Amino acid sequence: MHQIKQILINQIQEMPHFLTRAVQHLSREQLLQPVEGENLNLLEHLWHVADCDSDIYQLRIDRVLREELPHLEGVNVDGWPKDRGYTQRTAEDAITKVATCRQQLSELIAPLDEATLHKEGVRFNGKRTNVLELIETLLDHDRDHRWRIAAMVGKVT
Repeated sequence: MHQIKQILINQIQEMPHFLTRAVQHLSREQLLQPVEGENLNLLEHLWHVADCDSDIYQLRIDRVLREELPHLEGVNVDGWPKDRGYTQRTAEDAITKVATCRQQLSELIAPLDEATLHKEGVRFNGKRTNVLELIETLLDHDRDHRWRIAAMVGKVT
């Protein structure tokens, strides 16, 4: 189990590095540039990832670890870009937030034993999920945004 946890931690900690590499040479104008086929610009994608980390994934994992079979409510993220003023923020702050959340999550799961990693909560759709599945959901979200961000970077430069 230690090896599996280390692989997960490595994957968790890679996302801020990817985000840094992807946008480090882009101007603010490029980060804000609309891209055909995308409803978010690059800056909004960065903040979406950051806020999903803190307000969805980290929160859900923490609740499953602390509570007995918690109900994990659905979250509508559609209004976040406007409501949270994503375009008024900086890419650096978004990436710093992702890095901080990922470090906290890594430190949280590192000491957990196998039984704790399989502790369950109930998703908004009624299906049970466990800590490992929630981590995999976070990593799936990462994969989706990696592909989208990489494609967008190629269109704004």
